[in-house]
Amino acid sequence: MAIPLVVTILALLGLLLVGVGLVGLVLLIVGIAKRKTALWVIGIVCLVPAVLAVVFAVPALLFLGVAVPVNMKTTHVRDEPAIAAESGEGDFVRTGDGRGTARVAGVDIEVLEPGGGGSGSSTTSSHGLGGVKEDHEVRLGDVRIHIHRENGARDLAVDGRDCGRVEPGDQVLVTEDRRVLVNGERR
Repeated sequence: MAIPLVVTILALLGLLLVGVGLVGLVLLIVGIAKRKTALWVIGIVCLVPAVLAVVFAVPALLFLGVAVPVNMKTTHVRDEPAIAAESGEGDFVRTGDGRGTARVAGVDIEVLEPGGGGSGSSTTSSHGLGGVKEDHEVRLGDVRIHIHRENGARDLAVDGRDCGRVEPGDQVLVTEDRRVLVNGERR
């Protein structure tokens, strides 16, 4: 998801105002400590725009529905068979013995003869007005598996091909000829 230029500019302006606010806070404290009226007045003048930026910018971004990434984990194991790359609560990715296995978002995945390239996974989460969205990318050899999770529903894609919905506990098997079976049914 690309962040619009306007949001980027507003975020940078907000950071600038927060920086000015921090300088204002220091001037306010020094002015009070040294009993210099001019310093604490300048400090208050600097603090006001920073407080307004925080008070108005955060709700505005939330009401605009801008998705804010909250969690991004990437693990990667290259060309090392039988080594697991842990990627979250109960999730794992492994290759070795002519097959690749993974558990991602509660879905068990097995790839027969995954090819070279080791294994790896990444998870990206975001929150917005539409709810929680997660994208899980798994690579087992030369097979790429994507699980998109939004508000509890999980959509599976293998090598860019849509394979429908999956549920936690489902068993996904990718055969040597790259057929996809979910709980024994071809997708």
